[in-house]
Amino acid sequence: MILNLVGNAIKSTHAGRVDVAVSYAATGRDAGRLRVEVSDTGIGIEPARIADVFDKFVQADASTTRIYGGSGLGLSICRDLVRLMDGEIGVDSVPGKGSRFWFTVRCAAVARAEAISKPATTGTNDRARSSSLRLLVAEDNPVNQEIAVVILEAAGHHVDVVENGAEAVAAVRNASYDAILLDVEMPIMDGIAATRDIRGLPGAAARVPIVALTANAMVGDRERFIAAGMDDYVSKPFKSETLSEVLARAIEAKEQRAVVNG
Repeated sequence: MILNLVGNAIKSTHAGRVDVAVSYAATGRDAGRLRVEVSDTGIGIEPARIADVFDKFVQADASTTRIYGGSGLGLSICRDLVRLMDGEIGVDSVPGKGSRFWFTVRCAAVARAEAISKPATTGTNDRARSSSLRLLVAEDNPVNQEIAVVILEAAGHHVDVVENGAEAVAAVRNASYDAILLDVEMPIMDGIAATRDIRGLPGAAARVPIVALTANAMVGDRERFIAAGMDDYVSKPFKSETLSEVLARAIEAKEQRAVVNG
């Protein structure tokens, strides 16, 4: 939910700042309420649109769909998740001055020692985990870009980043990659169209493993991605272990196809 709200704030703020504030208030010995606020100095929302902003397929500013892409599902999903966690979500906004989205959720209190997580571990018996890969990440959201780069570089991989499908196709024409992580929804050219163009390239470039990145995985999406020429998909927000597993499967499948084709 935080990733979604921060991503939206960045998209609507061409100049200025985006702030994230988190607070916790105990409501009993073993429970409390977490409050998250995401504020920006962006374009704001017209009063007439605020009442509908959490509905499905509604963009606070319709022009953002044309410029940045997106389905308008993100805020609706945030609302549903907040309700499942016995919380509330809302927004205050002034057109031309910015917006403040906030949500609260009920949380169980944990001892400090319990809150210290162990480092994630992964296996070491496949190429995606045991050696450095050259990867291309096509993602228009700056927050998701940074997360992907941090996870992949921490695993020892070299990462190039582009912001849309057209740039991804151009990058594959000019360089050799071990795998591509391709956002499904992007401006200018989306991930499905980019995959079809890449699969139409001559030589080895057409066979590079492609993993879809999607925030809205639904029934039938995997089949749609595979039909478009993708090898696998991972849902956002993704974890390092999941990303490593998906990369391993995609690269293993490519190597198996190469053996079969002789």
